[in-house]
Amino acid sequence: MKKKSAIILGAVICAIICGGFVWWLLPVRLLSGVEPEEIAAIEVINGNNGDQFVIADAEGISRIVNGIRQVNFRKKGFSSDIAYWYHLTFMDGSGEKITSLGIRNTSYAQKDIAGKQVLFYHCDGELDEVGSYLESLEATLFPDYKRDPDR
Repeated sequence: MKKKSAIILGAVICAIICGGFVWWLLPVRLLSGVEPEEIAAIEVINGNNGDQFVIADAEGISRIVNGIRQVNFRKKGFSSDIAYWYHLTFMDGSGEKITSLGIRNTSYAQKDIAGKQVLFYHCDGELDEVGSYLESLEATLFPDYKRDPDR
C-alpha cells in the first residue's frame, strides 16, 4: 500500500513540475483582459526623472493598450527593486486601479506579483512604438525632457 501511495505522490509531483514548466514557456499577452473602453485614464510615471502625467483621451489610451496587447511576451524571471522606465497605472471611470505595468525598455515589461516581487516579461523590441509615444507625450508636457539614451 505504501508503494502505491509513493507512486501516486511521485506522479502528482511530476505533473505539477511539468505543468509549471509548460506555464513558464507559454507566451503571455499583457492587458489581454482589459478593453480600452474600460479605461478612463492612464497614470504615467517616468522612473528615470520622476515626471508624472495622465493620459485621459480615448485615442491615447487605445494606442497604449492596443500597443501592449499585440505583443507576445515570454516570462523572463523574478526580481525586486528594479527600476522602470515608465510605470503605467490603468484606472477605470470611478478612479479605481484596474492594473499596473512597468516598462523597463523596448524589450522588457514588469508586473508586480506579490509584495515587492516582480515578474519580468521579454519581447523582441515591440514596445518601441508605445515607448516612443510616451516619450513624445512627455516631451510635449515637459519641455526640458531629455530622451532616455538607454532605450
